[in-house]
Amino acid sequence: MTLADKAREVLWREAGDHHSVLWLFVVNDILGSFIFPARVRTQLLRLFLPGIHPRAIVRAHVIFKSKNVQIGAGSVVSYRVMFDTREGIKIGDNVSIGADARFLTSDHDISDPKRRSGKGWGAPINIGDGCRIAVGSTVLPGANIGAGAVVAATSLVRGELEAHSLYAGTPATKKRDLPQSPIVESA
Repeated sequence: MTLADKAREVLWREAGDHHSVLWLFVVNDILGSFIFPARVRTQLLRLFLPGIHPRAIVRAHVIFKSKNVQIGAGSVVSYRVMFDTREGIKIGDNVSIGADARFLTSDHDISDPKRRSGKGWGAPINIGDGCRIAVGSTVLPGANIGAGAVVAATSLVRGELEAHSLYAGTPATKKRDLPQSPIVESA
């Protein structure tokens, strides 16, 4: 590798990133800014992130580490959400993601006592249709959230979450079942 190649690697791609610094700048800083209305931003992001459905909404300052994400129709991603997309993230239809939520698909091996941040590993995240991930929640590698589940604010999600259930806490634990059919109020 020549000196120019090494410089280009350092300047245009950080270790572990799938895309260049230029790609990250355009997607996260320019298109992710408040300059664009949400619907316009979402359509422009689709040029770089083809997995975003045309009827999804992505608010400002959302961070994407790569295009390895799918966001379904009618889903809304609020402000300052972070997608560590080293592994895939699949978000179903009509999902609501609160501000400052984090989706982490990678971690490090901690078995070496000389270096607890060892070899990296990852696992995909799946979010079912109709879910709500509340403000400040963190979803860890390999999480699978069933359809219609609700994750309360600032919860830490790992593993499997049952469909149509409310989860809260660190780690998130099931609090109760949720109705599976709309509640109709009489006049």
